Amino acid sequence: MFDVVAIGNPVFDIIITPYVQTSGRVLSGCSTNAALAVGKLGGRAGLIGKIGPDFEQVFIEVSRKYGVE
Repeated sequence: MFDVVAIGNPVFDIIITPYVQTSGRVLSGCSTNAALAVGKLGGRAGLIGKIGPDFEQVFIEVSRKYGVE
């Protein structure tokens, strides 16, 4: 059972700026951000969306790291 189920467009952003340090691709999208926030706060979050096969496995691994199924 989830506390929140987010439905939307999960994406990876690539942020290039001298002001923010990132490790390359950053999980993003409104639904993804909401689910990640719930997971980081200790809740159980689910995410429903479509992502291409090129980043599918990486997206799943990173999402699960933050408690998002």
